[in-house]
Amino acid sequence: MAMSVTLLGSCGPNRVVMQWNNAMSSMTATDATLFPNGTISGALRTSPMFVVH
Repeated sequence: MAMSVTLLGSCGPNRVVMQWNNAMSSMTATDATLFPNGTISGALRTSPMFVVH
C-alpha cells in the first residue's frame, strides 16, 4: 500500500515512516521529524477494515 501526503508550511518536505497495524486496520506515525524543526504524529484508520500482507 502506498500513501502520499503533501504538507505545506515551514516544515517539510520530509519522508514520514508509518507503521501498519492489521488488528486495528490503521497506519500510525509517532513524532516523525519534519525538517527543520517540526514533528508530526497521527493515525489513519480504514473502513471497512482490511489486512495488508
